[in-house]
Amino acid sequence: MLSIFFDGWVDKICQQMANQVYLIYSGGDDLFLIGSWDAIAEIAIRIREDFKAYTCNNPNFCLSAGITIADEKYPLYRSAESAKKALDDAKSRDRYGQQKDAISFLNETMDWTEMGISREIAYCLKSCLKDKRNGKTLPRSVLWNLYGAWVLYWRNRNILKKKTLSQADVERLALHDRWRWRLIYFLDRAGGRNEMFKQDLVTLKKAILDNKWKGIVGQRNLIEYLGVPARWAELLTRRQMPDRQAPER
Repeated sequence: MLSIFFDGWVDKICQQMANQVYLIYSGGDDLFLIGSWDAIAEIAIRIREDFKAYTCNNPNFCLSAGITIADEKYPLYRSAESAKKALDDAKSRDRYGQQKDAISFLNETMDWTEMGISREIAYCLKSCLKDKRNGKTLPRSVLWNLYGAWVLYWRNRNILKKKTLSQADVERLALHDRWRWRLIYFLDRAGGRNEMFKQDLVTLKKAILDNKWKGIVGQRNLIEYLGVPARWAELLTRRQMPDRQAPER
Protein backbone atom coordinates (compact mmCIF):
# COMPACT_ATOMS: atom_id res chain seq x y z
CA MET A 1 0.00 0.00 0.00
CA LEU A 2 2.87 2.37 0.74
CA SER A 3 4.43 1.51 -2.62
CA ILE A 4 1.21 2.43 -4.40
CA PHE A 5 1.38 5.88 -2.84
CA PHE A 6 5.11 6.60 -3.10
CA ASP A 7 5.82 4.78 -6.39
CA GLY A 8 2.61 5.79 -8.12
CA TRP A 9 0.71 8.70 -6.66
CA VAL A 10 3.73 10.88 -5.83
CA ASP A 11 4.89 10.58 -9.44
CA LYS A 12 1.44 11.65 -10.62
CA ILE A 13 1.56 14.73 -8.38
CA CYS A 14 5.00 15.64 -9.70
CA GLN A 15 3.82 15.35 -13.30
CA GLN A 16 1.33 18.13 -12.58
CA MET A 17 4.32 20.40 -11.82
CA ALA A 18 6.66 18.97 -14.45
CA ASN A 19 8.26 22.31 -15.33
CA GLN A 20 9.09 23.10 -11.71
CA VAL A 21 9.79 19.80 -9.95
CA TYR A 22 11.91 16.78 -10.86
CA LEU A 23 11.43 13.49 -9.05
CA ILE A 24 14.81 11.89 -8.37
CA TYR A 25 13.59 8.95 -6.34
CA SER A 26 10.38 7.71 -4.78
CA GLY A 27 9.95 4.22 -3.41
CA GLY A 28 9.07 2.34 -0.26
CA ASP A 29 8.42 5.18 2.15
CA ASP A 30 11.10 7.57 0.94
CA LEU A 31 11.43 10.24 -1.74
CA PHE A 32 13.81 12.90 -3.03
CA LEU A 33 12.78 15.87 -5.19
CA ILE A 34 14.58 18.83 -6.70
CA GLY A 35 13.05 21.92 -8.23
CA SER A 36 12.29 25.59 -7.69
CA TRP A 37 12.19 26.28 -3.96
CA ASP A 38 8.63 27.60 -3.90
CA ALA A 39 7.30 24.64 -5.89
CA ILE A 40 9.04 22.20 -3.53
CA ALA A 41 7.38 23.84 -0.53
CA GLU A 42 3.98 23.61 -2.23
CA ILE A 43 4.38 20.00 -3.28
CA ALA A 44 5.58 18.99 0.19
CA ILE A 45 2.32 20.29 1.66
CA ARG A 46 0.31 18.57 -1.12
CA ILE A 47 2.04 15.21 -0.62
CA ARG A 48 1.47 15.34 3.12
CA GLU A 49 -2.22 16.24 2.72
CA ASP A 50 -2.73 13.42 0.22
CA PHE A 51 -0.85 10.98 2.45
CA LYS A 52 -3.06 11.81 5.43
CA ALA A 53 -6.15 11.28 3.28
CA TYR A 54 -4.69 8.03 1.90
CA THR A 55 -4.16 6.69 5.44
CA CYS A 56 -7.62 7.90 6.57
CA ASN A 57 -5.97 10.37 8.99
CA ASN A 58 -4.63 7.48 11.04
CA PRO A 59 -2.38 9.10 13.70
CA ASN A 60 -0.05 6.09 13.58
CA PHE A 61 1.09 7.18 10.11
CA CYS A 62 3.09 10.38 9.78
CA LEU A 63 5.31 12.07 7.25
CA SER A 64 8.41 14.16 7.84
CA ALA A 65 10.23 16.34 5.33
CA GLY A 66 13.37 18.43 5.00
CA ILE A 67 13.77 21.24 2.48
CA THR A 68 16.99 23.06 1.75
CA ILE A 69 17.52 26.00 -0.61
CA ALA A 70 20.70 26.26 -2.66
CA ASP A 71 22.03 28.19 -5.62
CA GLU A 72 21.45 26.48 -8.95
CA LYS A 73 25.22 25.97 -9.40
CA TYR A 74 25.63 24.36 -5.98
CA PRO A 75 26.63 20.66 -6.27
CA LEU A 76 23.57 18.42 -6.13
CA TYR A 77 25.18 15.92 -3.77
CA ARG A 78 25.91 18.70 -1.29
CA SER A 79 22.32 19.89 -1.52
CA ALA A 80 21.19 16.32 -0.86
CA GLU A 81 23.37 16.22 2.26
CA SER A 82 21.85 19.47 3.50
CA ALA A 83 18.35 18.17 2.81
CA LYS A 84 19.16 14.98 4.73
CA LYS A 85 20.25 17.05 7.73
CA ALA A 86 17.02 19.07 7.51
CA LEU A 87 15.05 15.81 7.39
CA ASP A 88 16.90 14.53 10.47
CA ASP A 89 15.99 17.75 12.28
CA ALA A 90 12.32 17.20 11.39
CA LYS A 91 12.41 13.58 12.53
CA SER A 92 14.05 14.49 15.84
CA ARG A 93 11.40 17.07 16.66
CA ASP A 94 9.80 16.46 20.04
CA ARG A 95 7.08 18.89 21.04
CA TYR A 96 4.48 18.12 23.67
CA GLY A 97 5.47 14.46 23.49
CA GLN A 98 4.87 14.30 19.73
CA GLN A 99 7.76 13.15 17.61
CA LYS A 100 8.32 13.42 13.88
CA ASP A 101 5.39 14.40 11.61
CA ALA A 102 7.18 17.69 10.99
CA ILE A 103 8.96 19.66 8.31
CA SER A 104 12.22 21.60 8.34
CA PHE A 105 12.07 24.64 6.06
CA LEU A 106 14.07 27.87 6.03
CA ASN A 107 16.13 26.56 8.96
CA GLU A 108 13.03 26.13 11.15
CA THR A 109 11.47 22.85 12.24
CA MET A 110 7.68 23.07 12.37
CA ASP A 111 4.67 20.82 12.54
CA TRP A 112 2.52 20.79 9.42
CA THR A 113 -0.08 23.13 10.89
CA GLU A 114 2.64 25.72 11.47
CA MET A 115 3.88 25.16 7.93
CA GLY A 116 0.38 25.79 6.60
CA ILE A 117 -0.05 28.95 8.67
CA SER A 118 3.35 30.20 7.51
CA ARG A 119 2.36 29.62 3.90
CA GLU A 120 -0.92 31.51 4.25
CA ILE A 121 0.76 34.49 5.92
CA ALA A 122 3.60 34.51 3.37
CA TYR A 123 1.21 34.67 0.43
CA CYS A 124 -0.91 37.31 2.16
CA LEU A 125 2.22 39.43 2.57
CA LYS A 126 3.22 38.74 -1.02
CA SER A 127 -0.13 40.07 -2.22
CA CYS A 128 0.27 43.22 -0.13
CA LEU A 129 3.82 43.80 -1.34
CA LYS A 130 3.28 43.16 -5.06
CA ASP A 131 -0.38 43.80 -5.93
CA LYS A 132 -1.11 47.50 -6.18
CA ARG A 133 -4.20 48.94 -4.53
CA ASN A 134 -5.04 52.45 -5.63
CA GLY A 135 -1.59 52.53 -7.22
CA LYS A 136 0.26 51.61 -4.01
CA THR A 137 1.83 48.56 -2.42
CA LEU A 138 2.60 47.89 1.23
CA PRO A 139 6.10 49.12 2.23
CA ARG A 140 8.67 46.34 2.51
CA SER A 141 9.57 47.58 5.97
CA VAL A 142 6.77 45.32 7.24
CA LEU A 143 9.01 42.31 6.52
CA TRP A 144 11.91 43.80 8.46
CA ASN A 145 9.72 44.50 11.45
CA LEU A 146 8.16 41.04 11.47
CA TYR A 147 11.57 39.44 11.16
CA GLY A 148 13.00 41.78 13.79
CA ALA A 149 10.23 40.93 16.25
CA TRP A 150 11.01 37.23 15.81
CA VAL A 151 14.73 37.81 16.39
CA LEU A 152 14.05 39.96 19.46
CA TYR A 153 11.67 37.36 20.92
CA TRP A 154 14.29 34.60 20.76
CA ARG A 155 17.11 36.85 21.94
CA ASN A 156 15.20 37.81 25.08
CA ARG A 157 13.94 34.30 25.62
CA ASN A 158 17.51 32.98 25.58
CA ILE A 159 18.46 35.61 28.16
CA LEU A 160 15.56 34.53 30.38
CA LYS A 161 16.61 30.87 30.07
CA LYS A 162 19.88 31.72 31.79
CA LYS A 163 18.01 32.90 34.87
CA THR A 164 16.62 30.75 37.65
CA LEU A 165 13.13 30.47 36.22
CA SER A 166 10.80 27.64 35.40
CA GLN A 167 10.14 26.81 31.76
CA ALA A 168 6.59 28.09 32.12
CA ASP A 169 7.84 31.44 33.48
CA VAL A 170 10.39 31.74 30.68
CA GLU A 171 7.69 31.23 28.05
CA ARG A 172 5.25 33.60 29.77
CA LEU A 173 7.76 36.42 30.21
CA ALA A 174 9.18 36.02 26.70
CA LEU A 175 5.69 36.11 25.21
CA HIS A 176 4.95 39.49 26.84
CA ASP A 177 8.32 41.11 26.30
CA ARG A 178 9.07 44.31 24.38
CA TRP A 179 8.83 42.69 20.91
CA ARG A 180 5.08 42.58 21.52
CA TRP A 181 4.33 46.27 22.01
CA ARG A 182 6.89 47.30 19.40
CA LEU A 183 5.24 45.11 16.78
CA ILE A 184 1.74 46.29 17.73
CA TYR A 185 2.91 49.90 17.43
CA PHE A 186 4.47 49.31 14.01
CA LEU A 187 1.54 47.39 12.52
CA ASP A 188 -0.99 49.95 13.79
CA ARG A 189 1.14 52.78 12.43
CA ALA A 190 1.60 51.04 9.07
CA GLY A 191 -2.16 50.44 8.87
CA GLY A 192 -2.86 54.09 9.57
CA ARG A 193 -0.55 55.18 6.77
CA ASN A 194 -1.82 52.57 4.29
CA GLU A 195 -5.60 52.42 4.63
CA MET A 196 -6.03 49.96 1.75
CA PHE A 197 -3.90 47.39 3.65
CA LYS A 198 -5.22 48.18 7.13
CA GLN A 199 -7.48 45.11 7.39
CA ASP A 200 -4.66 42.78 6.30
CA LEU A 201 -2.40 44.22 8.98
CA VAL A 202 -5.13 43.98 11.63
CA THR A 203 -5.67 40.31 10.72
CA LEU A 204 -1.93 39.69 10.93
CA LYS A 205 -1.63 41.46 14.29
CA LYS A 206 -4.51 39.46 15.79
CA ALA A 207 -2.99 36.24 14.45
CA ILE A 208 0.33 36.93 16.16
CA LEU A 209 -1.26 37.98 19.46
CA ASP A 210 -3.92 35.25 19.55
CA ASN A 211 -1.89 32.50 17.84
CA LYS A 212 -4.76 31.92 15.43
CA TRP A 213 -4.74 32.48 11.68
CA LYS A 214 -8.24 32.51 10.19
CA GLY A 215 -9.48 29.93 12.69
CA ILE A 216 -6.38 27.70 12.48
CA VAL A 217 -4.57 27.32 15.80
CA GLY A 218 -1.01 26.09 16.10
CA GLN A 219 0.56 24.32 19.06
CA ARG A 220 3.26 26.95 19.44
CA ASN A 221 2.90 30.69 19.68
CA LEU A 222 3.14 32.20 16.21
CA ILE A 223 5.96 34.52 17.24
CA GLU A 224 8.16 31.45 17.73
CA TYR A 225 8.28 30.77 14.00
CA LEU A 226 7.30 34.18 12.60
CA GLY A 227 10.65 34.37 10.84
CA VAL A 228 9.50 31.70 8.37
CA PRO A 229 6.57 33.57 6.76
CA ALA A 230 8.60 36.81 6.78
CA ARG A 231 11.51 35.15 4.98
CA TRP A 232 9.12 33.19 2.72
CA ALA A 233 7.38 36.39 1.62
CA GLU A 234 10.72 38.06 1.04
CA LEU A 235 11.82 35.24 -1.28
CA LEU A 236 8.48 35.28 -3.09
CA THR A 237 8.89 38.97 -3.84
CA ARG A 238 12.33 38.42 -5.30
CA ARG A 239 14.54 40.68 -3.28
CA GLN A 240 17.41 39.57 -1.15
CA MET A 241 17.39 40.14 2.57
CA PRO A 242 20.92 40.65 3.94
CA ASP A 243 22.17 37.64 5.82
CA ARG A 244 21.31 37.74 9.50
CA GLN A 245 22.37 35.31 12.14
CA ALA A 246 19.26 33.49 13.34
CA PRO A 247 18.98 33.37 17.14
CA GLU A 248 20.27 30.17 18.68
CA ARG A 249 17.65 27.88 20.12
